[in-house]
Amino acid sequence: MGRRFSASIVPPSGLRSLLLRSSRVSERRPGASGQESRRIRAQESLLEAPARLEFQDAETLRDVRRFDEDIIAWHRERTGWSLDLEDESVRLLRAPSVLPIRPFHADLQLRGPADYPREPRDYACVVWTLWFAQSPVVTGRGTSRAFLLTELAEHVQRQAAAGSSDAPFDFSLRSDRGCLRRALRLLESLGVVREDDGNTDAWVEQRGDGAAANAVYRFTDLVISLIAPLRVSSARMLADRLGSDPTSVAPASIGDGRPKETRYWRALLGAPSFLRYDDPEAFDALWDDRRRVERDLQDVGDWQLHMTRWFARLVRPSGVRGGARPVLSTLRSADQAALLLCSVIRQAVRSGRWPRPDDEFGCVAVTADDLTLLLDEVAADHLERWSDELRSRGDRFETVVTIMRQAGLVRGPDREGRVLVLPTAALYHVTYAERERPEREAPVPARQLTFFGEVS
Repeated sequence: MGRRFSASIVPPSGLRSLLLRSSRVSERRPGASGQESRRIRAQESLLEAPARLEFQDAETLRDVRRFDEDIIAWHRERTGWSLDLEDESVRLLRAPSVLPIRPFHADLQLRGPADYPREPRDYACVVWTLWFAQSPVVTGRGTSRAFLLTELAEHVQRQAAAGSSDAPFDFSLRSDRGCLRRALRLLESLGVVREDDGNTDAWVEQRGDGAAANAVYRFTDLVISLIAPLRVSSARMLADRLGSDPTSVAPASIGDGRPKETRYWRALLGAPSFLRYDDPEAFDALWDDRRRVERDLQDVGDWQLHMTRWFARLVRPSGVRGGARPVLSTLRSADQAALLLCSVIRQAVRSGRWPRPDDEFGCVAVTADDLTLLLDEVAADHLERWSDELRSRGDRFETVVTIMRQAGLVRGPDREGRVLVLPTAALYHVTYAERERPEREAPVPARQLTFFGEVS
């Protein structure tokens, strides 16, 4: 391959673009006490946890328990979120203000190994498995919570068939067995189930004497963290919205009439970015309150508020910590393709080949065919550097665009083929760098980028 990938991530707009700094505790508060530092670290740990924070670190557990009232009070005033504290784990009970763009959490995206969920039926198996955890079959076993894989499949198939589904599960089919395996793999990643014995792959494949294959699983104490009562009105609203068009380009606000301050805090802490397009009223309130938000961020870590006229997001100078993952990684071919496509989109807008962003929200409206054409041009230049999954044109578009949706860079394509390129796509200017470049090179000065190029 002989090349490496380099990316510049810089503020996209010189007009009304701010980077509000909330540096680390030791830097921003020289006189901060050890107690205050521990309280901030406890807040930080909760926000970083993908689902439920397990306390292998006894000190973190003590800090969260010690400052739980402070943490609850902080969120009561801003996000309205609450805290669920158990003996050995804790969960920040989050609620979004915009429609989630990822399944479950940023750490569990629709990419990666082939045995992770990728289809609606896979996620249906996830939900049915959580239902099974609360069924009398499992709860009647006391603290054991062990079950056979075939037992789970039997109960899910029977219960799903009793519903109104037009396509009930049939685990005599390998495709449906694969759905259940992918669901269990995801729940294993979350620490919700554990495979104690047996061979799930042999049960899925069922070659030769594989029909007798089985596996023993066990639900952990964390299973309760993914089981919660639903607000029927909210569930129906989301079902109607997703049923009409899951990849709609429409604004994604689901604020449920909550105060605008609550909505912008939830958007900032729960999504890659907060778009003015989704909730203009809350966004404008954030602009007015930005100095206070900057001060409040000092209570939850070393975050910085990066705000432009069209979007706001939190950035972290110290980088990703612990088990968290970046939204985009230059180590994955599909992410590289998405970033390269962002660069080509900027060029298309700047040259006049694509329309200008609208003045109110900074979005560029195009079609799926327009975006496919640009991606084909990127592939023609860089295909030999990518993994096998991207070298085939068949699924390339869906793979790359799914990643861009998850990263908050585009919306769509919807059922009419419309795509909305979001202003966050202008953040990235990327190239493949020659490996033979001199070891010592003059640093490239920081630049501000927009869809139209640099801003001096």
